Order: sequence, then structure tokens, then C-alpha cells
Amino acid sequence: MQLCLGDLGSQASNPISPLQAALATRENSLRVGIDSFWAPLAMFTTQDLVLRLQFRERLVLNPEHLPHQGPVLLAPTHRARWDALMLPMAAGRRVSGRDCRFMVTTTEMRGLQGWFLQRLGCFPVDQGRPSMTTLRLAIDLLDDGQQVVMFPEGRIHRQDAAIELRPGLVRLAQLAQSRGVSVPVVPVGLGYSQAPPRPFVGQRSVSEHRSACQPRETGKRRGSSTANSLRRCIRLNKRPVLPLADRFRASKVHPRFLAGLMGCRALLTTAALVATLGVTAAPGIAQTSAENRVLAQSQGGFNTAVVRSMLAEGDAAASRGDLAEARADYDKARKASKQLLAFYRDLSGAFRGLDARIPREMDTKGREALELLAETNLRLAALFRRQNQPEVAVPVLVEVVKLMTPAKPQGQKAYQSLLELGFVETEFRGASTAGQ
Repeated sequence: MQLCLGDLGSQASNPISPLQAALATRENSLRVGIDSFWAPLAMFTTQDLVLRLQFRERLVLNPEHLPHQGPVLLAPTHRARWDALMLPMAAGRRVSGRDCRFMVTTTEMRGLQGWFLQRLGCFPVDQGRPSMTTLRLAIDLLDDGQQVVMFPEGRIHRQDAAIELRPGLVRLAQLAQSRGVSVPVVPVGLGYSQAPPRPFVGQRSVSEHRSACQPRETGKRRGSSTANSLRRCIRLNKRPVLPLADRFRASKVHPRFLAGLMGCRALLTTAALVATLGVTAAPGIAQTSAENRVLAQSQGGFNTAVVRSMLAEGDAAASRGDLAEARADYDKARKASKQLLAFYRDLSGAFRGLDARIPREMDTKGREALELLAETNLRLAALFRRQNQPEVAVPVLVEVVKLMTPAKPQGQKAYQSLLELGFVETEFRGASTAGQ
């Protein structure tokens, strides 16, 4: 998933903050984010369909403990895979106005399931050796006032035994606090009338928000004090949410009661549903006539041929001196090539290991889109130079060098332009002369 930079002119008129820029960069490097199409679809599928069928009653206790503003780190118990659907129902967009950004183990972020998880805002973490990119993304999300979810037990515990916390939650809270981000940790107890829940037998579920744990640093051993205070608070607050039968009898909840909730790992269900739909629809798609393959058309479609047409239109406008129209055409070509590159890469990753033909096709198209992006950037840079805006040309030229590398003609041409502009001083003579 690539970050679409869009029109350079619009960026200048609507500058983003350093925090938003860092957050976008980290999400782009991990290829994760909230997708405007898949996230609402997952919310509808899980909350309005799947959870209604699976659980006759869904109870949310103590919702007043959930902050609706500012950073928050949710620390739920982990009793079943249903937890990833139940938590967004109790604390997600329909309740708090913001999404649950789950930290998910790297093994869960593979294949088709991983493809969906990436688009629902989940991001991978290696439990043994978490990367700094992942930790910084989590801190940036918290600094941006979002809510991050981490299962502090690290794995599913189906029995209501004593809670054993892994050190990851405390370390993340400490690291955020060292960066000046004060994060309340809200323990969440999740439970079911039967563990593990059996599919679609009208069971009951309950989600209970406990009081927030706000780490405090006092004395000389500040890190130790923070860790101990967090552990004590979470252990006290994360008592088992059982017996469920007594809770439901005492609550007198109507059988049709629904507590709104959207989920991130609802993806497991969503992925299965969408995959089923995709398999069912595949024969019909294969039999579609060529006339109906509108995206493959050179006029009005969405493919590399259309990008080439945009470049040709921009070249024509530039040759007749209409630089404003030329820039508009180049901006459209740049945006389209970035989107195509991202989609081809996503499809290649989704089918890798399943059908080698599709990744080969997507990789070929991806390389073509990448070359078009480089060509578009070079044209934009030349246009900026004609408009006496050399400082605006620098970012697109650097991007060409980064994308194509100096070993490719496009990368060499971009570096030569930077040399001509005076942005760099050392002439590139090829890898064989390095160090001379």
C-alpha cells in the first residue's frame, strides 16, 4: 500500500504537520492504513451480520471508562478469536468515534488474511524482536490521539486463570511516556457464556471496560516505578469477566439488545466472506465479454496505457506553451501511476504462494507503472525548471533516484538534473568508480 502524494501544488497549499507526515511515512513503509472501502464493509459485515448471528446478547459494562478523546492504549483479555470482533463493537468507531488499531503478530499478517488486516488499520509486530518501525508507528498513532490495541497476554488463554502479562504493553507505555505522550491504559475484560464460543448457537458475550491505568513516574527509579504501577493496575482491573450467567441474569438485558461495535480482526470473518464471494463470482468474471472490460480500454480505462495518454497530453500542452495544463496532466499521470503501482503490488502479495501466474503478471505491470512514475516525475521536474521553481523539482527528482536507483537510466538522469541545479556537487561516474 503506497502513500499517494497527489498534486504537489495542493500539498503546498495544505501543509501537513510533522507528526502527520511521520505517521503517513511509517504507515506507508508497513503498507497499512484505514481503507475507505474495506473498513466500513468490515464494520457492517461483522457488527450487523456476523455478531448478530453468533451472539444472542452482547453486553458492554462500564462504558464510561472508555476515553473518547486523546490517546488510549486498550489492553483486553484474550479468550477467543472472537475477541478481535467484540472489542471494536464495544470500543470502535460506532462507540468512540475512532478505529481500533490492533497490533497483530507477524504470523497473522500473511496471505489473504494479512491483505485484509492491512486495510483495516492493523499493523504487524514481532513479539520476540519488535522493530523500531512498528514501535514508532504505535507511538505516532497515540501521539495523534488514536486508540491502539494490544493483547497483553500475547496469546489466547481459554481458561480464567491468573493473568500473566508479557512485557510488551508496559514497554510501549514507557516508551510513549519517554517521548512526552501520556497514555492511559484501559484494561478490557472479554468473556463468553461458553469458551470457546461455538459457531451460531445463540450464545452471550460481555465486554467490560475497567478503570484506566495512568502510569506515574516518581523518585529516581522512574522506569521501574512506571512498570510496577502499570502491572499492579492492570492485574487488579483484568479480573475474569465471569460467571457470565450471573451477569446476564442480573443485567436483565432484553434478548434483542445490541451494543454497537466494529472490529479489526473481524477481518478473519470478512476475509472468509469476501473470499467466498470472490470464488463464487470468478466463473462469471472469466466469461465476461471483452467489451465489458472497461478498465482495460485505452480511453477512459484505468491502466498504464491511460497514463501514457495523460503524459502525451501533457507533452502536447507543454510544447504549445500551456504550462498550467501540462502540469495538470502530469499530476494526473503521477497520481494514477502511483495508484496502479500500489494496487499491482497488493495483488501480487495477496496471490503469492497460491497462483504463480498472477504475481508474475502483477510484477510485470508494476514495473511498467514504476517506470511511468519515474518518467512523469522527470517531466514534472523539467516543467518546474521552466517555471523557475527549481526547489519544487528537487523532491520529484530525489524520488526518481530512490525508486529507480542510480543504476537505471531514469535514476541517472534525475541525479544529473540535481547536479545541474546545484543541489548536489559530486558527479556520478558509475558504481565501478566508487571510492576513487
